[in-house]
Amino acid sequence: MVTIFLGALVACLLGVLGYVVLRGRGSELAASGITTSSAAGATSSPSSVTSSQTTPTEDEIASHEPKPTESETSETRSPGAIALAELKSLRRDGLAGLRLDGRWVIQLASKFNGVSDKSLVAANGSHVFYYPDIVAEYRDLEQRMAGYGYPTMMLLASDFGSRQRPENRTIWVTLTDPGGISNFESGQYFCAQIYPELSGRDRENVCMPRRFIPPGD
Repeated sequence: MVTIFLGALVACLLGVLGYVVLRGRGSELAASGITTSSAAGATSSPSSVTSSQTTPTEDEIASHEPKPTESETSETRSPGAIALAELKSLRRDGLAGLRLDGRWVIQLASKFNGVSDKSLVAANGSHVFYYPDIVAEYRDLEQRMAGYGYPTMMLLASDFGSRQRPENRTIWVTLTDPGGISNFESGQYFCAQIYPELSGRDRENVCMPRRFIPPGD
């Protein structure tokens, strides 16, 4: 009897001891789980802060850049502004080869922006020449003179010789230098050869001898 009683008592004590041990390990595991999740949360927070500081795209940057005004945009893109820039470029080329040594050359055209010439038709179909029409006229004359083997240049009337009217205008002058022209009369003869269908003032309007002398002489 005593043996049986002692065995039962030992079994009860072992059961209680096992329960206590298991409960203690469960508490440790729970505490460990809480610590791990807190650490994970602390670790993840910097990444969330970093992701919020994104680099702006090119479109976003461009949206904050200053844009040209409407007047600036229309002026830079207008046909008149483009043609004027081309005329200035042609004049720079002409000045690069200009020698005011008194030789005779041929003036083929003389125009300012907005001039009206009843004897000629501009590229726009009217008698009024604007910057694009002056460029178009120069290109036509350049091609025509190239057929004879003569060079063409663009200058301002103020770049050489006596002043042309009206003096308060910027006058663009198309010229050719065929060489061999010794005086005004030989220049007129040259004009008669390339414009045989014209005479008098009509011919002088499109072909006239000029001298390369300093401005105002």
